[in-house]
Amino acid sequence: MLLQSGTSQPELDTIACYYFDGQGKALRPMVTMLMAKALNYHLNNESHQLVHKQRQIALFSEMVHSASLVHDDVIDQSDFRRGKPSVNALWNHKKVTMAGDYILSIASIMISRLRSDDVTIVLSQVAKKN
Repeated sequence: MLLQSGTSQPELDTIACYYFDGQGKALRPMVTMLMAKALNYHLNNESHQLVHKQRQIALFSEMVHSASLVHDDVIDQSDFRRGKPSVNALWNHKKVTMAGDYILSIASIMISRLRSDDVTIVLSQVAKKN
C-alpha cells in the first residue's frame, strides 16, 4: 500500500496507518465496489484494469474518511475511537494533524495515477465537502 511506503518517518507511518487496522466497517469502499459491480454488469464491461481502478476509488473513499476521523480527533480532543485510544490521545496534535494531511496527500496521488481528469475532478469535489 502506498500509504505505508510513502514516508521514511516511522512514526508518521504508524499514526497514518493506525485506523487502517481492519476494525472499521469499510462501508464506503463496500458501497463503491457494489455500485461499480452493478454498473460493470449493466455496461457489460468488467475488465481487470477497470476493476483495479474502481478499487483505487474505493480505497480513496476510505482514506478520505479516515483522514477526516484523524482531524476530527484533534478538533474534538477525543480520547477514544472505535473502542481504542484515539490518535489524539496517543500522539501530539501536530503529529496527528500531519498524519491526517499525509493520508489525504497519498489518496490524491493514488487518484492522479488513474490518469482520468473526470475522476480526479469529481473526487476532488467530494473530498472538498468532508
